Amino acid sequence: KGFYVTHCMRICRDVCLDGLRSFQTLAGAIKWDSELGLRFIPIISRKLIDFFKSPRSNLCRTACQTAGEFFLLAKSTKRPEFDEMVDILLCKCADPNRFIQKDANVALDKMTTCINVHHSVRAVCVKGSDHKNPIVRATAARLLTHICKQAGVEQIVGADANERTRKRVLSNLAKFLTDKNIETRRHAEKLCRMLKRHKFFMEYFFKDIDNNSKSALRKILN
Repeated sequence: KGFYVTHCMRICRDVCLDGLRSFQTLAGAIKWDSELGLRFIPIISRKLIDFFKSPRSNLCRTACQTAGEFFLLAKSTKRPEFDEMVDILLCKCADPNRFIQKDANVALDKMTTCINVHHSVRAVCVKGSDHKNPIVRATAARLLTHICKQAGVEQIVGADANERTRKRVLSNLAKFLTDKNIETRRHAEKLCRMLKRHKFFMEYFFKDIDNNSKSALRKILN
């Protein structure tokens, strides 16, 4: 009986792996903005989320790789699936398996290059800056820096920038600058140097951050 169960589980895993690999091959031919494509996006997202949580490392890795292609091609930000996918991938960046770590990082890097800045900033900042794991916080800081670099400083703190996105970036930058983790602070300092080039940065920064941290942050910026 035990052998039969193990054998069935192995077959099920192999079928899932074949399905994910086939999907990667076919995804480029799908019209994701069509009615049919939009209908299946939430279903595909939920299956990927299930596979992320698989104890099978091969299945988890392939799901991460598939997610990267899914971000690039579908460019869907449909909630709550999109936010949940980003959140789990951030956690996978701290996985004990270094191959899963790498695949999760690559998937998130693809997300930052093809998803609208407002959605990518929100998804990364929802839980990334307050996560208990320092690797996850450092990854969130790195991704936020990459998103802002891709978008351009003007789109983050310019006069016509989205106010909600600007507040998210600057309030999370403040958290990252005072983080206990060296790697997190290093990415935050890089982002800070980039945003400081804008003439409105200091004005918006001290307007958007928490009052209790202004004194410490003023010293850091100086």
